[in-house]
Amino acid sequence: MTWILVVMWGLVAVLAAMFVGGLTVPVTRTVTRTVTVPAPREATWALLRTVDTTPAWCAALPRMDVRREVAPASLDLVLLDDTGQQTGAWTLSLADGADGATRVALSESATVKNPLLRFLRSFRNPARRVDAFLIAAAAQLGEDDATPRDG
Repeated sequence: MTWILVVMWGLVAVLAAMFVGGLTVPVTRTVTRTVTVPAPREATWALLRTVDTTPAWCAALPRMDVRREVAPASLDLVLLDDTGQQTGAWTLSLADGADGATRVALSESATVKNPLLRFLRSFRNPARRVDAFLIAAAAQLGEDDATPRDG
């Protein structure tokens, strides 16, 4: 009977440590990544503007709503969970690059209120969703070796 109490107290201690660890992680995190694609800004805008309809080329996207649009330069999107609650925001910015290329910058600001989830998410790459989107978009625009960079 004593061993059951020891195991239960051990589980409580682990959960308490995870909770306290989650309290030390910021509630909102922001990451900005950029990629350059070999397409003009108008063609890049035409592809990226459909992002709120979850395009087939990037099916892993969360549900989004467009909040502000300045064509063909920037797009502000709100990330939604399955219940329609806002979980973060994306800002897409397009700028002309050299030789007709376009520089695409994507900033993600995500909010996680649950300390246990914040603790668990602190072990994974915060830019993984942004990178996956930028790589998929670049591939659609003819850049097969796109490597997103900070900033």
